[in-house]
Amino acid sequence: MTAVVLAVALTVALVGGVVGLLMVTTGGADQAEVRVEGAELVVTPIGTMKVWALSSGVRVPLADVVAARAVDRASLPLGFRAPGSYFPGVICAGTYRKVGSKGLWMVGRSRLVLDLELQGERYQRVVVQVADPVATAMTVERACGR
Repeated sequence: MTAVVLAVALTVALVGGVVGLLMVTTGGADQAEVRVEGAELVVTPIGTMKVWALSSGVRVPLADVVAARAVDRASLPLGFRAPGSYFPGVICAGTYRKVGSKGLWMVGRSRLVLDLELQGERYQRVVVQVADPVATAMTVERACGR
């Protein structure tokens, strides 16, 4: 009996600690850095997002960026998470797969996110939380010559 109570208490403490850590580490405006380096677009997770997303980010030629836009995250399909982290309303991070496509998500609690559509790359979509997704989308589109 005592072992069961101890196991339950330990499980509750562990889950509470993980949820608390998620709340603290995903509240910042930027969860990823998006920058243009020469003819490449570089997306790098910031801080603990690297751990939650199980990714060090992506580097793709600007020619492979089909579109960059600011969208409501609820309008984007997720798919099956493998690998990654998800807690409703708090974090959506990692690789999400659908039939025929794969996306990389690095999003904390923000509703408005940057959606990068790619072609000929490992990921067909990269979705990130940045402080100003509208301005970042315009910067990427300009760099792509659009």
